[in-house]
Amino acid sequence: MRIVTLNTYGLKQSPKKRFKRILNLIDELSPDVIGFQEVHKKENELGLLETICELGYESIFFPCIKTEDGYQYGNAILFKKLLFKLEDSKKFELELGSDSESRCLGFVLLNYGSKKIPLFCTHLSHESEQTRKMQSNNIYDILSGLFTNLANSLPPIIFGDFNASPETPEIQYLLKEKNKLKLRDCWSLYNKEKGFTVYFDNPLVKGRHKHNARIDYIFFSGTSCTKTKQKWELESCNLIANKPIHEGWCSDHFGLVSDFRLII
Repeated sequence: MRIVTLNTYGLKQSPKKRFKRILNLIDELSPDVIGFQEVHKKENELGLLETICELGYESIFFPCIKTEDGYQYGNAILFKKLLFKLEDSKKFELELGSDSESRCLGFVLLNYGSKKIPLFCTHLSHESEQTRKMQSNNIYDILSGLFTNLANSLPPIIFGDFNASPETPEIQYLLKEKNKLKLRDCWSLYNKEKGFTVYFDNPLVKGRHKHNARIDYIFFSGTSCTKTKQKWELESCNLIANKPIHEGWCSDHFGLVSDFRLII
């Protein structure tokens, strides 16, 4: 199973060049599952999600806020319709703290034959470390609760823009070995490089971030399915959108692509 995550940098229909670059990227990678952050969606408008669905995907949108120009803004999970059937989806609101912008965690439960795959997509606060800590705690509690209730499902996978570097408390909390989910960071398992996802070679980054950083992640649970004893094995994890496409950049973030297989 191939998963892609990418912050689309608030992409609406109007930035047509970036729109086409992201479409070309998805078409080339052909992921089974996609997680997008900073998605703008407007009723009766052909946007990024609708256009990618023409490639054979189904999309579930999780709006966090409504903008003044009538758009809804949030996260999305897309999946190949020929591979998966949607069993359930839900949006979880994350604690706002002192922030001005709402954040959420999107959840889908996909059927893959007789197997059930729980997937999550999120985008944490960019305003406050304290708020991110609360949101990280929210996410762990939500995943733990659903994991208990979905004991016969495969281990969960979560992806998105966490706005925090690997050494920060909010990321370290999720990765604590004693946590029953045993979350694993795909990039650090597969790579020795720093893996910056905001990088100053990208002109869209300049003036918006203070330094290079790795803030985008794909995490998977290292536990096994209670029923089948199957678990995920990571085959690869690489950066995407980390170089110009058709003389331009997809986003102010680089994305990630990870490949998984099931083992016993």
